[in-house]
Amino acid sequence: MEDRTHKHHRTHINSDVIFELTVLYITNSHDRQSISLVCKRWYELDSLTHKHITIALCYSTTPEQLRRRFP
Repeated sequence: MEDRTHKHHRTHINSDVIFELTVLYITNSHDRQSISLVCKRWYELDSLTHKHITIALCYSTTPEQLRRRFP
């Protein structure tokens, strides 16, 4: 069990490093949205690294939804 936990942790760290190296080159907002669909961890990391949020329709989201997605 301990070996499995260690392997999961190592994979998690590798995913973070790959994300950090990749996201530097992605400036298009649609592409940025697409990379957040790669895996759950990238979704979480994407929400932490967004600098701008564009809301096309004011009724499409609520402030609470935005706070959950972009802490």
